Amino acid sequence: MPLILNSLGEVICPHAGRVTLTSRQVTVMAGRGYAICLDDVVGAPIVGCVTPDTKLTAPCKRVVAVLPGSTSTVVSVASRPVCVETLTGLTDGRPPGRISVAFPGQVSVDA
Repeated sequence: MPLILNSLGEVICPHAGRVTLTSRQVTVMAGRGYAICLDDVVGAPIVGCVTPDTKLTAPCKRVVAVLPGSTSTVVSVASRPVCVETLTGLTDGRPPGRISVAFPGQVSVDA
């Protein structure tokens, strides 16, 4: 089972921008951070993208979509899908960037 993305994780755009991960729920933890759900990622701001703002290019500022395979098939929080380390998605940059998980935040699973 892939590790769960938590609020201590790091998600990046291909141009070194960091997705700001903020969990809207504060009851379920994965490791030492709160589990990140699908709706926490879509619309999340991106800071630090180094793509220049020109007629042909624009920096990534928000996550606009999450792609299939990004959520757990067995874990959810209040019927909201939990994101896992295989998370990928698209940004609003020009051209669109593809986000990926650099560090999920959760480093082990305790059962």
